[in-house]
Amino acid sequence: MQNKLTITVEGKDLGALPLMERVSAAADHMQMKYMGLQMAAMNLQMTGMQLSAAGIALGGSLLYAGKAAGTFDDKMRAVNTMVHASGKAFADLEDQVLKVAANPLIQDTGDKLAEGLYDIKSAGIDGALGFEVLDKAAVVATGGMVDTKDAAASMVAIMNAYGQKTAPDAQRISDELFKTVELGVMHFSDLNGQLGEMAALGGTIGVPFVELEAALAAMTRRGFNVAESTTSLARIQQAFLQPTKAMTAMLKQQGYESGLAAIKQLGLVGALDLLKRVTGDDQTAMAAYVDDVRSLRAALSLTSDGGALFQEMLRGIQHSTGAAAQAARDASEGPMGQLRLARKERPTDAVQ
Repeated sequence: MQNKLTITVEGKDLGALPLMERVSAAADHMQMKYMGLQMAAMNLQMTGMQLSAAGIALGGSLLYAGKAAGTFDDKMRAVNTMVHASGKAFADLEDQVLKVAANPLIQDTGDKLAEGLYDIKSAGIDGALGFEVLDKAAVVATGGMVDTKDAAASMVAIMNAYGQKTAPDAQRISDELFKTVELGVMHFSDLNGQLGEMAALGGTIGVPFVELEAALAAMTRRGFNVAESTTSLARIQQAFLQPTKAMTAMLKQQGYESGLAAIKQLGLVGALDLLKRVTGDDQTAMAAYVDDVRSLRAALSLTSDGGALFQEMLRGIQHSTGAAAQAARDASEGPMGQLRLARKERPTDAVQ
């Protein structure tokens, strides 16, 4: 039940009106004071809630930092099973990872970087180059919104397949990978575990990986997903590496001793275009030369417009310098990006 204040006013008729006006004004004043008290109470309540939240955040921050520091050390111990460093050498190894983490374009925490370093070293990339790859992979991870280990796995698969193992190679590969994701219809996470076979065959028969990336981007534009596209690209390369008798005969008739010779002289899409011209773009006729339906699907997709889309993707990827760093800068803007950066700094400080 609401409280009620009753005011009784008595007076002569001539003075009643002015008196009532004064009483009304006083009542209004009392109401304003009451509202002011209510607002003050609400402000105190909000302040209390903010202080409570700050206390919880601080406690959570300290707890997180302690856990992260322990996790970082554990992950680095795993790396050390391959390095076998002890004492100061192990401390230096940790410091090198933390120096990579200090890059403002990197959002992953020390423990995530340690996981990436483990995979990099497992792939046989050691020393200063290993940390260069870690740095580039972590920048890609920021822009691609994946873990460093996933970005690193894609990079080292290409580096090993093509024997491209220098710091400039790592930079170029990271930029080209990110540009491929940007131009195609895919997320960076879609590449996880999908590049190995395609890259290995490309390295074997001499198809530049930038051409495979352009083909991948073009195929996803045509509606194929990443897994379908990379499998098809692997199979079509295999078809030229080990051609059927009909394919071998056709290639020799066209002046090429083998499928490998055709690939080296024409490039992958050029060789496919040759196949298209010979068969008159007839799917049934083409199937006589490429007996794997997945390879055939890749071939038809890449030559359906005379290779125009492929060439567009290729030009874009060939001019990808700085793509990974720019994506990382874009991802770091805004409150969530800044929060991840701040979160990264706490375990780093805790370890030091």
